[in-house]
Amino acid sequence: MSDNSKKYWTDDPELVEKYILKKISAEEKMRLDAEIADCEPCKAKLQEEMEIAAGIRRHGRDIMKARLRKKLQRERTTQFFNYQYVGLAAAVVIIAIGLGAYQIWFSDLTAPKKFHQQEIIIKQSDDSTTSNNEQQRDAAKPEAEQKESSHPKMEIAEQSAPVQSAPAVSSVDQQQSLSGAAGKSDEIVGEVSTSESSPSAIWLIGQIVVVSESIHDRAISASKIQKQNDAKISEQYRSKTNTKSIETITLNKKNKESTIVLQQRSMKDLPIERSQQQRGQQREVETLLERTHNGIQLTLYDDSISESDMKDAVVERLSEDSIVVSISNQRITYRLPSGWNSSSTNRR
Repeated sequence: MSDNSKKYWTDDPELVEKYILKKISAEEKMRLDAEIADCEPCKAKLQEEMEIAAGIRRHGRDIMKARLRKKLQRERTTQFFNYQYVGLAAAVVIIAIGLGAYQIWFSDLTAPKKFHQQEIIIKQSDDSTTSNNEQQRDAAKPEAEQKESSHPKMEIAEQSAPVQSAPAVSSVDQQQSLSGAAGKSDEIVGEVSTSESSPSAIWLIGQIVVVSESIHDRAISASKIQKQNDAKISEQYRSKTNTKSIETITLNKKNKESTIVLQQRSMKDLPIERSQQQRGQQREVETLLERTHNGIQLTLYDDSISESDMKDAVVERLSEDSIVVSISNQRITYRLPSGWNSSSTNRR
């Protein structure tokens, strides 16, 4: 029988597949190799099948490698994005903590206090116009506010205090006294607060400035001379206002004049809300400035000023909106609010 008619195992696809995939034992493999040892076409066919299988394996490995590369690249990108998100979240947390710490350490977290007082701008007007305006405001106010607004004035009216006066000083001596105090005028600051009682009355906080004794003595001596020259004029005012002297100070440009009544009261007479604002200040004097039908009344709430010093008190003008009360060896300075500095001033 010739080689062409002989059947070899290479014609069996299943056996060839087992041979290529190495699913047979070593003895079986040796036996199959011996059968095709003298058959060159069988060897060529088997070699072709093995190369096809090897190519399939190589292609499969390449595909698997490509898949692994894509998977690793995707995981690295996702991990990088996760790091970015974590970093951004950490930055936001750090900024929020920093802002909170800054607000706690460097800012005032207390809620602002609400003030129920009403600031009223006082304009210059005649006494008749002022009284009419007061009546209109009182009529428009509720009954409770009228009682509250009239309370400080009722206390002042019930507690009687002698009207203290200060001697008059000539204009020349006033200029000398003012020139002596001009160097200290920059240090004088008057604090003004609105009054809760009435638009025609305000509270002033006077700043006490100690001056030399020579200026005070010169003012006192000049005031005594002026008192003797104006004895007749003083007698007329004494019968009406119980004062010993009168002095005229004009603060406005229209040269209108009204009378200032200077008087003193004890600290016990000071309203409770004003006494609580003192806070132990020893160089400030609570003063009530009122506009009455007789003129302007300046009431000093202080226990350290003696009666004799109040009799020798002198009222002077520093600037268009500032006045000073000279008592003994000290001066009490006041900064007048807008509306009051445009009114004229006399001191009784």
